[in-house]
Order: sequence, then structure tokens, then C-alpha cells
Amino acid sequence: MNQYKVQALNIFPVKSLRGFSVSKMSLAPSGFMYDRQWMLVDVNAKFLTQRQLPRMALVDVTIDEQYLRFAAPQMDLLEIMLKAGNIAGITDKTTKTNKINVKIWSDECVGLLAEERINQWFSEFLAVDCRLVQFDQSQPRQVDQDYSDNTQDQVCFADGFPFLIIGSASLDDLNCRLNEKGESSVPMMRFRPNIVIETDEPFIEDYWSKITIEGIKMQLVKPCSRCVIPTIDIQSAQKSKEPIETLKSYRKYDGKIFFGQNVIHQFNPGQSITVGDTLTLVSQP
Repeated sequence: MNQYKVQALNIFPVKSLRGFSVSKMSLAPSGFMYDRQWMLVDVNAKFLTQRQLPRMALVDVTIDEQYLRFAAPQMDLLEIMLKAGNIAGITDKTTKTNKINVKIWSDECVGLLAEERINQWFSEFLAVDCRLVQFDQSQPRQVDQDYSDNTQDQVCFADGFPFLIIGSASLDDLNCRLNEKGESSVPMMRFRPNIVIETDEPFIEDYWSKITIEGIKMQLVKPCSRCVIPTIDIQSAQKSKEPIETLKSYRKYDGKIFFGQNVIHQFNPGQSITVGDTLTLVSQP
């Protein structure tokens, strides 16, 4: 079988906060529009995730052309107005001093610092001093050069690549194994994929290399190694051993656990992907 359907699309505007599903999304050079364009950093400007702060899983995020909105238990709704035609304008008063250098893994990027009321909201809910920054689009970040030497392959605050793809049958297989052990199924959102493909064979995506989605050229460049984040319940922020414990039994290679595939794309203006679009397999590894 060389053709599949897009089952779901997800975006995660702020790194490690909740994401949400969409029926259609425009593409940018760095992946889906808005995806991982914001990030929380600590007092040393180092990125924060659910690895250190599981409560980040409780923050709901929505976005439209005018507002970025945040909701969390026992907190007032937080709204940030986005500047018309410029989603990089996160602050009400942009000055020369609102840019800071931020760290994400081994990379150093430039972030646009949010105003103090926004930082106070997150610091209060997460009980740690932190700041919200937006990726500075004027200073692109290249994907891991071990997997692409093309300077046009860019990413914002995602770990390393523009997209994560997972086949639906891969999660079905995992949940069957969990249920056989008496464990509860886990939702796809635990793994934070951008694109979910309707598949019949578990992990068939491991055997894809070049693909197109309605003519958009993409390449699967690296299996996604998993950390503890999929063990965090996105409704309660509580950690458990699963599903990583089960994945260890059949998805562990060279000391790492893999689930999903990292993807780069050939960007052209005006591109978008819609649920129901056709993915065509062009080549295998």
C-alpha cells in the first residue's frame, strides 16, 4: 500500500503546554503555523518542559488571528493580543530590549520576551520563576545538521524538527499491549504528534523515507526517541511508569525508546494540510 489518509492534525503553540487538534493548518518554513513558536524559560533563559514541571500539562492553549489564550486550574484566563500581520509581536510595547538569548538543548536562539503580567501568570501557576518568549523569526534556527545540511530546513522551539508523524496503528498496538497488562489506554496526545496517519500496520511509518501529502514534499529523517513526557497524564499531571515501561519491551534500540518519526518538508508559500488529505509513499529507506 502506497497511499494513506491524514487522520488528525495537532499544533502545540507553546513548547510542552497542551496542544489542540485542527481540521486544516497552513505551513510555514518551520512546520505548522504557530507550532512551538513560544516557549517558557527559567531565570537562566533555559527552556522548560514537562520533564521538570509536569504541571505544564494542565495549561490549555488556544490561538486565532488576534489572540493567544491560556487557561489553567484556579487561574484567570490569560489573553495575549497578537499584533496584526505580525505574530512575532508578543509584547504590548516592543523595545530594543525585549530580545533575549535562550537555550534549547545545545542550541542558542533569540526569543522575544513577554510582558511582565504574562510572566507572573505562568510563574504563579507553575510555582517557579519563568518567562514566556516567542521565537524571533528574523533569526532562523536550522534543524539538526546531522540529518539535513539544507539551511532552508528550519524549526522554531521544537526539539529538533518541524513535524512529528505517527501512524494510528502504532498507538492501537501499544494500547492493546497495555490493556493486556491491565493498564489503561493512552491518548495520542501523550506523544504530541503534529500529523497522525490512518494506518493498518503498526509502525509502518518506520519504513517510509520520502512522502508527499497532496503534493507537499516531506522526508522522514529520524525516529523520535521518547523521554518521560508520555508518562504524564495530561488531565492530572501525574506521572506513571506507562506507557514507557511497555514500550521498553519492544521499541528499545541502542538504549533509546522510539515512537514516531521526525519529518522535514520542502516549504513553498500557500501550502496547507487538511484532515483527509492523501499521503503518498514515494520511497523507502
